[in-house]
Amino acid sequence: MNLIKENSISVLWLRVVSHLEIGLTKPIFDLASCLVIKFHQRRANVAPIQIHYSKVHRTKKLALAHLIQLFERIGFKPALMKDIVKRMSAEGITDVVLATQHFIEDDRHVGGWRALLENMDPLERAVLHVVADKLPPLGKSTLISLSADGQQDPTIAKVRAALERLRKAGILTKDSGGELLVEDRLFAAFLQQQRPSPALGLGKPPNDVDTTIHLRRTS
Repeated sequence: MNLIKENSISVLWLRVVSHLEIGLTKPIFDLASCLVIKFHQRRANVAPIQIHYSKVHRTKKLALAHLIQLFERIGFKPALMKDIVKRMSAEGITDVVLATQHFIEDDRHVGGWRALLENMDPLERAVLHVVADKLPPLGKSTLISLSADGQQDPTIAKVRAALERLRKAGILTKDSGGELLVEDRLFAAFLQQQRPSPALGLGKPPNDVDTTIHLRRTS
């Protein structure tokens, strides 16, 4: 769901509760209701964090809309959300994008991700980058590019086996629509920012990483 500002939700909610008066059809009413429920669920998770931050830093305030966006981007993980904001509090910053970059650049996280990559075989690393880049891992063009990047005979069966191993290891998961994605969204951002190889963009070696994450900035 795209970021929805609080005032927009308030207007939407007023329309939902009076849908008969403004002539909303049931599908539109159901969609609007779903958006409102999702927004309030997300706000329930991040609002206490925003309030606590303001109590610690009385002259500073975190934007609720930005916190909700971050919560969505990291895969709706309350514990991880608290860790990121805890670091923001320690640094005294309110910029969510900058804070997330700092979190990814932490030596502990980078070291863990590097170790994880080093323990994979070349095909597993390659298909992991493919999934992180939101490319179809079993697509014809992907298989051709994998072959061009030095993978020996990357057949559909071999790629499927690599994907299954990564899934069983908890590195890959599926979203509500059944699409594969990297379970740790920050690890996915870490992978996306690695320097592309000539053939496919599978990334540079794990000990030479650009850890910048791109979160959408909002006004």
